[in-house]
Amino acid sequence: MSLEEIYYVSQIVAAVAIIVSLIYLAVQTHQTANNQRAMMHESRVQSIRETFEKIGDPAFAPAYRAGLVAEPGMDDSSCHQFAWFARGQMNHVQEVFLQWREGMVDEGRWNITWRVNAVLFAYPGVRAVYRLVRGNLHPDFVALIDSNLAEAKGKAPPRDFALAWSAVAAQERAAMEAEIERA
Repeated sequence: MSLEEIYYVSQIVAAVAIIVSLIYLAVQTHQTANNQRAMMHESRVQSIRETFEKIGDPAFAPAYRAGLVAEPGMDDSSCHQFAWFARGQMNHVQEVFLQWREGMVDEGRWNITWRVNAVLFAYPGVRAVYRLVRGNLHPDFVALIDSNLAEAKGKAPPRDFALAWSAVAAQERAAMEAEIERA
């Protein structure tokens, strides 16, 4: 084999090595992006879990329920508990909104997040907190909330979840008992 042939073979080997390296790098980049998204979504799930645990905490639940409807006569401690909790939720949803806009959260996850949280803005206590902190939120997020509030004007807040759950649970219990009687 001549020096010229060796040179051409080495160039081909180098080109193949570069192509293999680029493919490997592309695969690694894709896996890193997927892992990053998975970590973000796991963090989101953890945050949701913590929110539900907080709402269900017997020490906080009365302040939460009273705060939603802006119950007159709430004591200062309950007002603070609710207001800071609601503010934390607004900050969380704002972050998800900004991540969605940057393409880091997919459309489906954002839509679920927004639908669930948009319902909260029907409650007077949440709207009151929003009015107090509005100036400290991202302008694009404020525009989204303001448009939601304009659409919700004149609509009643959602039914009390505990009452709605009790009614549906009674229906399910009756259906189960009817099924048992038929068996």
